[in-house]
Amino acid sequence: YDDSVYTATVEVTDAREGQLNVSVTWTDASDNTVEYPVFNNTYRASGSLIPTADVDLSGREPTAGEFNFTWTQVNGPDPDKNGEVLQTKPNGREGDEGDPEDPTIIDFDPINFTQDDIGKTYTYQVTQVTPDEEGMTGDPTVYTATVVITDAGNGELNIVVTYNDGEKDIEGNPVFKPQYEATGSWTPELIKELDGRALKADEFGFTLKQVSGPDVDQDDTVLSTVTNSEDGSIAFAEISYDQTSINKTYTYEVSEVTPDEAETGMTYADTVYKATVEVTDAGNGKLNVDVTWTMGDVELTEVPVFVNNYKASGSFTPIFKSTLTGRDMKENEFEFEFKQVTGPDADKNDTVISSVRNDADGNIIFDEQTYTEDDIGKTYVYEVYGKKPDDPESGLIYDNALYRITVTITDGGNGRLNVDVKYDKGDGSEILEPEFAFDYKASGNVRLTATKELKGRELIGGDFSFELKSIGDTPAVTQIKDNAADGGIVFESLLYTEADIGKTYEYEIREVVPAEADENMSYDETVYAVTVNIADAGDGELDVKISYSDGTNHWTADDVDKTMIFENIYTTVETEVTPPVKPESTKPVQTDKKTIVPRTGETATEVVVGAILILLALMVAGYWKKRRETED
Repeated sequence: YDDSVYTATVEVTDAREGQLNVSVTWTDASDNTVEYPVFNNTYRASGSLIPTADVDLSGREPTAGEFNFTWTQVNGPDPDKNGEVLQTKPNGREGDEGDPEDPTIIDFDPINFTQDDIGKTYTYQVTQVTPDEEGMTGDPTVYTATVVITDAGNGELNIVVTYNDGEKDIEGNPVFKPQYEATGSWTPELIKELDGRALKADEFGFTLKQVSGPDVDQDDTVLSTVTNSEDGSIAFAEISYDQTSINKTYTYEVSEVTPDEAETGMTYADTVYKATVEVTDAGNGKLNVDVTWTMGDVELTEVPVFVNNYKASGSFTPIFKSTLTGRDMKENEFEFEFKQVTGPDADKNDTVISSVRNDADGNIIFDEQTYTEDDIGKTYVYEVYGKKPDDPESGLIYDNALYRITVTITDGGNGRLNVDVKYDKGDGSEILEPEFAFDYKASGNVRLTATKELKGRELIGGDFSFELKSIGDTPAVTQIKDNAADGGIVFESLLYTEADIGKTYEYEIREVVPAEADENMSYDETVYAVTVNIADAGDGELDVKISYSDGTNHWTADDVDKTMIFENIYTTVETEVTPPVKPESTKPVQTDKKTIVPRTGETATEVVVGAILILLALMVAGYWKKRRETED
């Protein structure tokens, strides 16, 4: 209130006609004349507006201080501040003692008003400062705050604030709704290992099942099925997460699919791996996706591995053929060695691992060579050759061939191995039927002999001729030989080789009756059958056995007291004939009683004369013989 005291001095005078003049002079306490008293009362009133707003962050939970908001005066008590940002405040209100900070509330500083603002209306704007964080989108809404101030009496003001979001008035405080978007992903990756052979692409199948995940409708559902790559990697489709998964945990299971028609020899892994996925916010629109693998209760520190085992087997039996020309092959006659050049057991390289002998048919069968899955993709080399004995058989020519066997092993599937075998002689050209060829050389001969006996005169040699001739299927042989003076008949040797082993040859030996036979001579008409059986005696020699037959009697060469005898009878005429001197260089000629042989050195005339005399003697003898036959 105003405590001033004014003094009024009133002077009254007559103004006539019934009127008075009243003059008043005012003075203040200082005796200063004033026009009129003025009492100044002062009314003081105050009030404050404490603006608040709310934060409703989608995508994740907000944290205190991560956003900023402004309070801007549009028009206010101080016109100079119109358009000026009066305050910038972060989100977050400290809690009561022991309570955590509330990040959803924005508290501005109080805005004070006085009695000067009574009856006035001011406007302000509330906005969010655009966030810097990647993935965060601020709320662009501009809220207009209309503040109406009235006097509430007793020094207090009524301050009423109304917010408008640009379209309509709202009830309560402004609510800013920033949006946070974040992404993250996880690609389930595992490893496939196969023991026993090389892994093939797309050979095995694997399933990824969601036990619990972002989409609950897919819980306990197989999300995808994939196959392995050639290098054994197993990669499922990427699983993506967004801000709705922040601070959540999901679980998945990965297992191998056992096919309906399982491969023979294959043992499939029955392991089930569990993946626990924890998703957290990494800020700036990114998510941390942490994966923990477990097998049962055991936590793994490395990438899960599915291990399958493949068992396969295969074999080949080295079989060769051996032949022997010259005679029949005998069982166990030849020895052969099977040498490993490179093989499954490296310790046996350059070692003879099998030694066998031929059977009676010439087959050479070595021990079976077996292989396992460890040999898949490998190539081994062996050598086979004949082993010549220290004391080789005479007449036998050994085959010095060395065969190389190349064995390539591949997987045939279903537990079987493909064992591809190729034979060559070291020059790379394939041999389909490897064979060892042996030759047997053997020889033998027989010289057939007979005896010529002549009754009636003496033999002088060359008197008679004899024929050796083959018959039947026996190779053609014809020999004609004359007797010697002692009666011996010796044919040329019959030669035989290994080609004749086991064969039988037949011959006939007879006397050849001359075209102009001597009438005084009776010729032996016996035909001897000679049978020659040839067998192998070993060491390149032949066993030649001979048997004889004259049609009635049979004997062999072992019967030393028997031989082939041709007996002729010569009938002579009893006439003395003076024998000429026989020449030395002519064939012996037999007379009726003496053998006359020409001596070397006699003249040609003497020889001719002697021959004539002999001829006359023979004619006379023939005449008398014929006469006796007539008389008889």
